[in-house]
Amino acid sequence: MKRTVVSCILFVVVSIITYSQNSNVVNTINDRMKLQSQIERGNMDALNMLGVSYLQKAPKDYQKAFDLFQRAYKSGVDNATFNLGHCYFHGYGVPKDYRMALKLFLEDGGKTCGSLFYIGVIYFHGYGVNADYVKAFDYLQKAKACGQTNADEFIALCYAEGKGVDKDEERALSILLPLANKNDVNAQFGVANIYRNQGNNERALYWYGKIATQFSTASVLMGDIYKSENNIGLAKQYYRKASDYGVAIGEYKLGEIIYDEAMKLERNGWKSDAEKLYTEAFHLFKDASEDNDTPVPGAMRLLQACYRYGRGTEQNAELADKWKNEALKHKDLQTIELLKIEINNK
Repeated sequence: MKRTVVSCILFVVVSIITYSQNSNVVNTINDRMKLQSQIERGNMDALNMLGVSYLQKAPKDYQKAFDLFQRAYKSGVDNATFNLGHCYFHGYGVPKDYRMALKLFLEDGGKTCGSLFYIGVIYFHGYGVNADYVKAFDYLQKAKACGQTNADEFIALCYAEGKGVDKDEERALSILLPLANKNDVNAQFGVANIYRNQGNNERALYWYGKIATQFSTASVLMGDIYKSENNIGLAKQYYRKASDYGVAIGEYKLGEIIYDEAMKLERNGWKSDAEKLYTEAFHLFKDASEDNDTPVPGAMRLLQACYRYGRGTEQNAELADKWKNEALKHKDLQTIELLKIEINNK
């Protein structure tokens, strides 16, 4: 009987949610029809409003939003310059074009707080332009003064790393800690990085631990700390968490530890056990090397070693040379030096 009651309750709840969602969509469509009618009567401000609706509300249509913002921009509608730049920055309805986004944000001239923020972000990261931390810091400060609260994290990063302003980690912490205590994951990550840089591993691990399930890079950094403390068991545990999320650097670092363990077993005559570990390491290196977004040169170096010496896979000189050359393309000095050692000293 209880199951029947629960099932009925679930049915009613799902029905209410579905009705609510459908009702919202109907309301959005009705609002859009009214805005379209206003546009047809010559109200150009409605172009912007309709574009925002297509950008933010379901059913979304980024292409329509972009087209509407273009029309609004050509008609001189307030905020259309920012909205069009926003589309170019994120690739909404048009291929990403940071240069065009910057042009539009600069043209906006600070009329929109968001423009100031995005200009700062573009200069900070060097999106489509050379990074300019002085300009980035200046625009981020202006954005904050304008009321753009998400500028705080970038300003703190500037202080933490001494970009565009004198390095001041304590000031960075004073900005980030209140946000971190409100469960802002980006702020928590920034706080953890600062504590790690200061050598305060205990506090760094505390903050990384808070976001390890949401921010997979935090698991890698926790692994790094434990490895530096020679706690290989915990290092492997956190690298594996990152690896399970498909983070290439986590796959590489986990594979590197397993590969070293296999080599020790092999030297001590435990060849069959070593081969099992080599096989696991091989697959980790392969995944990290073939990652489309963040391929890891170190993983390529060890992948070529697996192919060259038949560790965890069949020997294949052609594939060994292929991955050696891929690793060299990245011009990572540590990888180049280790490659020389790997090839010259089996």
